[in-house]
Amino acid sequence: MIPKVLIAVTSIFCISSCGKVKNEPVKVIQTGSFSNALVIQVNKIGKYSVYIPNDTVRPKFAKLVGLKAVCGDSIWEIKLSEISNAFDAYKDITKSKDLQLKIEADRNAEYLPIKNLMRCLQDAGYTQYNLTTKP
Repeated sequence: MIPKVLIAVTSIFCISSCGKVKNEPVKVIQTGSFSNALVIQVNKIGKYSVYIPNDTVRPKFAKLVGLKAVCGDSIWEIKLSEISNAFDAYKDITKSKDLQLKIEADRNAEYLPIKNLMRCLQDAGYTQYNLTTKP
């Protein structure tokens, strides 16, 4: 049996602390340009593709990775198992140690493919990326 004093103390503690919500300002971080980013797109049926906005990097990437082009010469279909290789190729081409990633998901895409992609990125050691939805 729980003592009545313990219940009363617990109730008072919850009443005094549960009603207080910190009023903190929201921070919006304005990101820079995505012209040097590797963009991973998730379409509405959950398929992945890679897009590189940089015009000078794009043709070098196309020669190096050997992925199937989905749209002209600028968007390539990719599987989760191929993402690490695409990252390595991109880093070799750009001579960059830091990889700027952007996930661009269709607003009608299910959450599971996006979650799987984020898990894949985390497993590969990438924990910072921008996630946006497109109309």
